Amino acid sequence: MKTKVVRVLVVDDSIVPRTAARAMLASTVDLRHVGEASSGADALRAMEATRPDLVLMDVHMPDMDGPATAKALLARYPGTKIVAWTVSDSSDDLLRMMQAGCSGYVLKDAGPAELRRALLSALKIGLITLSDL
Repeated sequence: MKTKVVRVLVVDDSIVPRTAARAMLASTVDLRHVGEASSGADALRAMEATRPDLVLMDVHMPDMDGPATAKALLARYPGTKIVAWTVSDSSDDLLRMMQAGCSGYVLKDAGPAELRRALLSALKIGLITLSDL
């Protein structure tokens, strides 16, 4: 039986997390990096080109923050799952992202195995994964 490969778009205004996510995704057999964006506006354009199953997205970005970007993405692509990936352990940020329609929330200090688990869980059941929140 062939495993379905999940297509992932990474959205973060900083190149370091995008590079780390790309490396983590390259090390898995069930997740594939299909693109990245450095802003909410870029994410909207990248969605059209890449058609990901899942978006791994920062909460705090300069032009459109995570909640605004999540709402815009889900309005256009309602079947897409979004996992917030952030340094913020603020319950306010968590609540805002969940209210915007995100399926998960994971801190950037999570290891590769925990991040992978969070992404796959969000696709299946919308499990919120929190590192030390």
